Amino acid sequence: EVIAIGFRLPNHRRVHEFLPLNLPRHGPQIAICEDRVISGDVIGFSNPGIFRIGDTVCAGDTFEYAPIPPFQPECFAVLRNMTMDKYKQFNKGLEQLWEEGVVQVFYALDGRREPILGAVGDLQFEVVVSRLAAEYNVETMIDRVTYADSRWVSGADADIQNMYLPSQSIRTLDQYKRTVILFGTNWDMKYCIEKNPKLKFSTIAEAGIAS
Repeated sequence: EVIAIGFRLPNHRRVHEFLPLNLPRHGPQIAICEDRVISGDVIGFSNPGIFRIGDTVCAGDTFEYAPIPPFQPECFAVLRNMTMDKYKQFNKGLEQLWEEGVVQVFYALDGRREPILGAVGDLQFEVVVSRLAAEYNVETMIDRVTYADSRWVSGADADIQNMYLPSQSIRTLDQYKRTVILFGTNWDMKYCIEKNPKLKFSTIAEAGIAS
């Protein structure tokens, strides 16, 4: 299929309107763009702040590829901003990283402001620190915390608010404002699920990616 550069995008899973697709005409490592591209070509365009990694965009009939499967966090750490006068840059950089899927981000509901990161391995934490410094000029520090597992919780608001929670576990909100419990031990998780039969406890794969 051949499509014209600069077409308007009619289908997007979160934005139901026509969007202009502005392609760069030049750049330090970009040759002058052709007026038309064909299937298999790789093109780049400016993100107006609505696209995420894994989105499907099209100019014809609506369709959507399956989303990139999210990872279940196995390691957790508090991310501390050591450059407090760059709070906006810190938040912008962290948002960019979780949109790319580098880490999961949680915010405790006990008043603490520092985000808690979830990852599969320590290397992801190092990537966060390095990219925040290189791309946003923000110095950060990682403090590991010893949570064993996490579950996304769904159910009636009253049941969630009044749920039994083990003392070594905490209630958080993820980047999509969904309730997530970080458990101190696997036994705590199993006991919590047993004590809250009205609630559903899901892995991130089961909970899916919020729109």
